[in-house]
Amino acid sequence: MGSGHPDREDGSPSWGVDPPHGDLANDPIYQRGKEIRRKYIDTDWRSQWTKKGIRKRMKEYRGLSEVLLNKDALLEQVRENYDSHREKFEEAMVGYKAKAIELLEEHIQRIKDNAPEKVFVQLPMPEDHSKDYERVIEMLEWSKDTDLELDESEFATYVLDQWGWQEGFAQTYAMYSKS
Repeated sequence: MGSGHPDREDGSPSWGVDPPHGDLANDPIYQRGKEIRRKYIDTDWRSQWTKKGIRKRMKEYRGLSEVLLNKDALLEQVRENYDSHREKFEEAMVGYKAKAIELLEEHIQRIKDNAPEKVFVQLPMPEDHSKDYERVIEMLEWSKDTDLELDESEFATYVLDQWGWQEGFAQTYAMYSKS
């Protein structure tokens, strides 16, 4: 069996014997796909469905998916993001405590006025994610590399401060912040 398509005995590509021609043959996207097919699929079709093979093809297809950063600049940025997070968290905690006390005092006043009721107060509490920042800072401080390669998701997390928990944190911060 050839090194082409696994379901065909002759190993021919999926479009049959005649490759596309005319405008499609000169299309740069088609040509790029042809290069990727030749490099990954036609040479070893079994590896195309592994995580590593898919990542390789996606990187090749998307272009810029990794960036090389100076460790000190990255460390400084993560520390700035950490300081910003701590300030927001502390401000949200002050607002949370004030709101909780206000609600509890309302319940106490109603009970004192002889209007007994079931007391139930549920407020979302701001979450402290300082440990996430501290872990990254510690890792960067221990790293012996001067330059680090970050993929797209790592760049969004560490540099742009777009963590997976960021949306929920922003909502609770907005509930309790003064600004």
